[in-house]
Amino acid sequence: MKRALSCPDPEQTRSRPPSPKRRKPSPSDNGRCCLPITTSRYSRTLPLTPETLQELSQSPVPKYSTQSIEYWANNCDSCSEPEMAPPQTPSITSTDSGQRRASKLSYRRQRSQSPTKKTSTQYRSRNMADASVFVDHFPEPPSDVADQLKHIFGVSVLEDIGQASSNDDPSSVSAVQNVIEKLAEKYCHKSRQMAKECAGEGQWKSYLLTGLVEPMQELWPDIVKLSASEKPWISELRPTPLSFEDILGSSTPLPVSPKPYMPTAEPQAPLPFPSALVLPQTPIFSPPSDAPSDFTTDDPNRVSIPKPDIALGLAHASFTQLHGKILWDLQDKNRVFSEPHQSGIGLHFPFLIMEAKGLAIGSNMVGAQNQAAVDAACALNILRDLKLTATAYMPCISMDQPEPRQIIFSVVTEGPIHELWVHYQIDEAYHMTLLQIWRTTIAKEAREFAQALGKALEWGVYNFRTAILKKLTVIETKLRERRSE
Repeated sequence: MKRALSCPDPEQTRSRPPSPKRRKPSPSDNGRCCLPITTSRYSRTLPLTPETLQELSQSPVPKYSTQSIEYWANNCDSCSEPEMAPPQTPSITSTDSGQRRASKLSYRRQRSQSPTKKTSTQYRSRNMADASVFVDHFPEPPSDVADQLKHIFGVSVLEDIGQASSNDDPSSVSAVQNVIEKLAEKYCHKSRQMAKECAGEGQWKSYLLTGLVEPMQELWPDIVKLSASEKPWISELRPTPLSFEDILGSSTPLPVSPKPYMPTAEPQAPLPFPSALVLPQTPIFSPPSDAPSDFTTDDPNRVSIPKPDIALGLAHASFTQLHGKILWDLQDKNRVFSEPHQSGIGLHFPFLIMEAKGLAIGSNMVGAQNQAAVDAACALNILRDLKLTATAYMPCISMDQPEPRQIIFSVVTEGPIHELWVHYQIDEAYHMTLLQIWRTTIAKEAREFAQALGKALEWGVYNFRTAILKKLTVIETKLRERRSE
């Protein structure tokens, strides 16, 4: 809204002082600050601009101009000040701040598109596939592995893993089973509470450790060793992708993906191993680096260095003094890394791996499965190196009864969902096959999971440990023969 103004006569204004009295505005004025309505040709409301003033100054001044000025001056106090938009002047500060905001947004977009950070599916299809680590490629394990599993869990079909055997006499239930039953009941109650609260990864992992794993490990404290510190394993244990020289140097091209496996009833022959023992001669620990902590020189296309949430293996105290000395000697010579941790804690030959996720965005089961697959592949490499070393010390071992295929177990969780997997090798490829899924908020399924976990631990204490001791005895025998010569 703009104010209209008639041009007063300067001479008349100086000759006639303004009246000290002010006219009381009439109701018809409605508070408007404007000039009285006249019939003159100058009564038209004009915009208050320099051009209008210049035009009016050159026109003849009417006689009532002084009266108009006086009227306006007497009534301007009773008028409300009209609202006028502020002048639109350019602001250098606002332009610079806008440029800075645009620059920050562009920087954030660039940071979010990291070329080295892969999703769980990309990591599985690229890094793990290059290292021949496969998940769910075979819905059923090989026949010889299936036979082992049936014997370990005491079932006739793999679908019954975790269920009590039908021919078990309730009076013959061991004290271990009674302990497992009580642990399962408490674990189910806690799972329901954490599921209701939508607990995060730390809470699920903590109670899996304190509510199930630690009490079960304490049943065999001198044999089973537990690690839950997420310490990194030795990087040389990771499966290594084939190089161009390996591919081009082979007489027959290697398949990109493994051939479909058809289970047969006949037992398979043992895996072939080279007669010449070739083991890595790289040091266990890398020299100190001057690079910043957030920088890594590792190949981004390789599998990550394992850091299991929970790992169970054989305690160093479970071996004799001579066998313990043999294990450390093989470790120091980089031949068998039976202790997988970079900072040794006395855990040898891990046989059960656990990776846990919580009920939160970004904590997905696929990522936990990837971690467990790489962890178990490294554990299988430890068993392979021990077998190669024992074969090198005693190449003429009787093969009348082929040795069963090496297997490792893993548990992968996401909140109350618990999966049991078995890991094994076919030729040079590492495979991971699902055995069973439970939801521990259901009492029956929590009990089955706890029973299956207890069976896996019993297998590690007895069958698995016996196979390890057998190979160490082969090396011990050879050392004694050399000493007597």
